[in-house]
Amino acid sequence: MLSEREKNGCKDLLKLLPEDELLSLADTVTNRMIVVQSKNDAIQAIVTFTENPQQLLKRKKMKREHLFHYLANSTTAVSATAEKRILVETVMKLWGTNIAGVNLAEDDHDEVQDANQAVHQQVVNGLAQQNIPAPNQDQPAPNQDQVLAEQFTGWFYTMLNSHNPTLGQTPTEEFGASHFFTDCKLKLHCVTPDVIQEEFDSAPLVCQRLLALVREECLIFNPNTGANGVKGITEPHGLVIVMVCGTIHKLNMCLGMFEQSFGLVRDPQAQNNWKIKFTNLKMQRGSEHQVQALPGSSAMHAIAAP
Repeated sequence: MLSEREKNGCKDLLKLLPEDELLSLADTVTNRMIVVQSKNDAIQAIVTFTENPQQLLKRKKMKREHLFHYLANSTTAVSATAEKRILVETVMKLWGTNIAGVNLAEDDHDEVQDANQAVHQQVVNGLAQQNIPAPNQDQPAPNQDQVLAEQFTGWFYTMLNSHNPTLGQTPTEEFGASHFFTDCKLKLHCVTPDVIQEEFDSAPLVCQRLLALVREECLIFNPNTGANGVKGITEPHGLVIVMVCGTIHKLNMCLGMFEQSFGLVRDPQAQNNWKIKFTNLKMQRGSEHQVQALPGSSAMHAIAAP
């Protein structure tokens, strides 16, 4: 995760990019999972989805002139003929990032990521999965369903938890209806130990109920981001099912566990970005030592059914 100093540095650097380049970079970094309609939205999305500084700085879309301009604005002396890797190293040092053992050479991540997006779109349309040509042919192409599921999980719970008042954070972005289809549905199942079931139809109601869990009840959702805690499955007709499990916290207490499924569909009226069609959330009291693992794919289909 980025430190606050690295986040602020990334934001200042990204502000120097032209809007078209910034929006294109946001699409690549987020795998087009969210709607980005402005420079501020794009900057916030890029920072949220970036795990470390070198992941952003080494991208081909992060051009040498942008890095040089940023360093000049920061009154950091650097040669006008310096190679990009030198500029990357200088920026990381300026942000206080440990560069020991980090390969600073520019990679082809953007091209591979863009190719991955194209292949995933083919899968969504019911076409056969294809291998993605990569510079290193010894490295297998990543599982597109799993990549999408993990990226979505990180974005969704970071955004939702940031609205918890006990954390004292500024929300990373608005948790609004624009992330959901108008007719989105939420099924809520709570075991406390009494069984409580609620259902909500429409994007505004779904947003309000999910926000109430963190704003009013002050819950924190901590997903198990291991391979057995996040799963993604693509249906032939285009629906992507994401299953997540983890623990629920409040202040310094672990209250129990949760399982949540999402149905994601691309919206052709929102630049073909992913939106949530439905979500099912099960919460129950339990021990923090019982870290949940997801069931097999056949059971996941049954659990995730809207």
